[in-house]
Amino acid sequence: MGNIINIVKFSKTFMVGEAAVQFDFLPMNIRIRELYQVYATHGEKKLRFHMQLNKEGVFRITDKNRIPASFTALEQELSDAILAS
Repeated sequence: MGNIINIVKFSKTFMVGEAAVQFDFLPMNIRIRELYQVYATHGEKKLRFHMQLNKEGVFRITDKNRIPASFTALEQELSDAILAS
């Protein structure tokens, strides 16, 4: 058997402008790290978006139109957090 990866939900805080924002990462598959629902609060709104693994092995935001540009600017850092989890 190959390496066993423990895929679980986790949270991480990122700076968005001057504000510390907690992002909650929920895996959609517990066997393969390929798709996450990500939740974060922007102002008074709780936002949800998806990040999916691409051919290059990097997670990308699939629905950028659902979230503010300040969140999409963190795409690489969010991907790195998933890969390090």
